[in-house]
Amino acid sequence: MKSNIFPGIFTLFIAVSTFYACEEIPPNINMDPPVIPDSTTELIANRILIEDFSGVHCINCPNSAIKLDDLMAQYPGRIIGVVVHPDNIFTNPYPGDSSLVADEATDLESLLGTPSGYPVGGVNRRIFPGESQILTNFDKWAGFVFGELKDTADVKVRIETAWDSTSRTVTATVTLIYNVADAREQFLTVEITESKIIAEQLTPTGEEEDYEHNHVLRKMFTAYTGESIQSSFTKGDSIVKTYNTTLKDWWIENNCNVVAIVHYGSDSLNVINVSEEEVVD
Repeated sequence: MKSNIFPGIFTLFIAVSTFYACEEIPPNINMDPPVIPDSTTELIANRILIEDFSGVHCINCPNSAIKLDDLMAQYPGRIIGVVVHPDNIFTNPYPGDSSLVADEATDLESLLGTPSGYPVGGVNRRIFPGESQILTNFDKWAGFVFGELKDTADVKVRIETAWDSTSRTVTATVTLIYNVADAREQFLTVEITESKIIAEQLTPTGEEEDYEHNHVLRKMFTAYTGESIQSSFTKGDSIVKTYNTTLKDWWIENNCNVVAIVHYGSDSLNVINVSEEEVVD
């Protein structure tokens, strides 16, 4: 006896195929708030800020500079260094050298906590367990950095720069894209750093005339306390801020970077994320 199973299955297949072939598939409409496209992986991982307070007459400050460079090499792209020279006896330039003191440096040091000596520095402007202040000895930085590394950032920070060689003006456009909601007020600090500055430095082996200073804070676009962005955020928020400033004649634009720091206010100065971009691409 012949089986009728196969013809039945074939008939069912034809009917199902005809139904789906005639069904109209609606377009996939994304109802989420628009977010600026982001295809670069470095904008997803958070970065860590190390602020190294230094001086040309500080004999041990080259050691903190070495530690900063070592950490930046150990975690490429994840650590941004800013070397700050406040106005004091340690930062008076040697004869023939220009000053490395930025106008905002002393106020920034007071904001983070005036140290009893140099070199000292802060990691993400946090007071870590067992510490009483933000600025600590450089031999502790590595442990603090390791604890600050995360998979993703609460806010992505993108910087675009435009350089006008005639006026020596740099324009920095900072875009913030929020990955999480936050009900606390946040601030944005934007600044200029310069590297490859040759100036005399006291070192453990004596005075070095051709010492190379890197990541030196030159100027801030914003106040040293930062600019208030807004008081609360929802996931998907995008904020764009534009700043411009003029570089001094002796600053070499090809060695300068723009640094953008997103952080909380005076009750908690903790850094949320930070980014860096060259002044001249």
